[in-house]
Amino acid sequence: MILHIGCWLLLLTALPVSAQSIRVASFHISDLSTASNLERVADLIQQYDLVAIQDVSDLAAADQLLAILFRRGDFFKILPSQPSGDDPIRYAFAWRDRSVQILAPGSFIDIDAARRPVFAAFRAGDLDFVAVNYQTTAPAQQASEELDRAYRHMREQRPDEGDVLIFASLAQPTQPVPPLLPALPLDSPVPLDGSQGSANIYLSMEQTREFTGAHGVDRFDQGADESDSPDLSAVSQRRPVWIELATGKGDDDGPGIEPPSAVVPQSWGRTKAPRSTPSSSAWLRSR
Repeated sequence: MILHIGCWLLLLTALPVSAQSIRVASFHISDLSTASNLERVADLIQQYDLVAIQDVSDLAAADQLLAILFRRGDFFKILPSQPSGDDPIRYAFAWRDRSVQILAPGSFIDIDAARRPVFAAFRAGDLDFVAVNYQTTAPAQQASEELDRAYRHMREQRPDEGDVLIFASLAQPTQPVPPLLPALPLDSPVPLDGSQGSANIYLSMEQTREFTGAHGVDRFDQGADESDSPDLSAVSQRRPVWIELATGKGDDDGPGIEPPSAVVPQSWGRTKAPRSTPSSSAWLRSR
């Protein structure tokens, strides 16, 4: 009997859910590699349906992270980018496949920036949206201008898609150019290393009415004592930030994105998903 119950529980965890909202997060993991505490990183990833990750330095770490999540019965996919600047650091999107689907992988956004943003298109329930992943060490004024250029580029490329979310890792708290607004207060307690580092999720409140207003900073370090400090640094030097989006109210910004040809396929990344065994993962060519 215990075996049968266990099998049913495993089956239920694999079934799609009809949630009316999702939580999406921006997470500057601070050099994700095989030296990271990937079990604790997985704990954080599992709190969300989609995570825009900055600072991936080792693709083998993405393999191991997927294997950990799959072993726990949570099926995620990861889409890593090519390096976006002179250093080998990459972006990545990670998403829970039963609640978020990728419509089309995107490309780098060609703006004048030390590290170009990347984007991809997703759908969750009735909501489809463009997710932009952006990291900069520039001062706030320059970062604000780059955010504005990235947003306007996506709106020009996708005039029927108003739901453009920019997941940003910043050197300083940054006030954007309207119509972009920060979803979280600029003084949100993101850094764990004493720096001015900031993170936020930027969007147009007028366009993305699916934003429920719920937001937060994942204070995963709370309750840790001094003996945990080395362990925390192996997780991240920054806390994730998140917002909630309604997915069951219908999409209010026109026809939006139609798969598979709405976003011209580019080979900046390949989708990684676990095979039937949790110890390995596959490279699936992006459409």
